[in-house]
Amino acid sequence: TVYAYWTRIGNQVEVYVSVTNFTDSTTNSPIELSGLPYNRITEEFNTQGATRVRYINFDNYVTCGITSANSIRFFSGNSGDSAATLNHANIVTANKNSAQFMFNLSYLTDDTTFVPINGATIS
Repeated sequence: TVYAYWTRIGNQVEVYVSVTNFTDSTTNSPIELSGLPYNRITEEFNTQGATRVRYINFDNYVTCGITSANSIRFFSGNSGDSAATLNHANIVTANKNSAQFMFNLSYLTDDTTFVPINGATIS
C-alpha cells in the first residue's frame, strides 16, 4: 500500500511517501516506486528529514534515489561503502505485512506543463 503526496515550489518537488503491506518478500527484484508527479532534471538526489524503515534488513543506513526511469529506488550501505540496492528479499518475510518505508525526497524538475491557478505563472 502506498500513500503519497507532493508539493512543488518553482522547480523543486517534495514527495512524502509511506509504503506498507508488501506482497513480495522473496525475490531479488529492487524495491522500487513509480509515478512521480514530474520528471527529474538529473540523477542527483537527496533525502530530506526522517526516513523510517521497519522490518527491512539493511546495513547502517537506508537512502533512496530517483532512477533514470523516474522511479524511486532504495539503497543500503555502511559509512564509506558504496550503497547496495534493497531488494524484496530484504523484507522480513514473517513481518511483510508490517514492513514499512516512510520518507520524503526532494528533487528538481524542468517540467513546465503544470498549470497554476489564481493567475500565477511559471517562469
